[in-house]
Amino acid sequence: MFYYVVHIYLVHAVAVALVQGGELRRINVVTDPGSIPPWYGLSLPGVYLTWAIVVLAMYPLCRWFARLKQERDDWWLGYM
Repeated sequence: MFYYVVHIYLVHAVAVALVQGGELRRINVVTDPGSIPPWYGLSLPGVYLTWAIVVLAMYPLCRWFARLKQERDDWWLGYM
């Protein structure tokens, strides 16, 4: 559960940084299909590289959280 929740925010941050160039924009493909800029998106190798970066970044976080769950007995840790 920890991996699932944290990776959503991490992937969003990486997407904003890499795909959108750090600029938050709303692109509405439904009402305006021509609104997608030519620079928007990643190639398939770029997607795989981004996936690998996210998985490698999540590994130390998951190890830390597993250690935290072993050391502490807080009630809320049972839900993650």
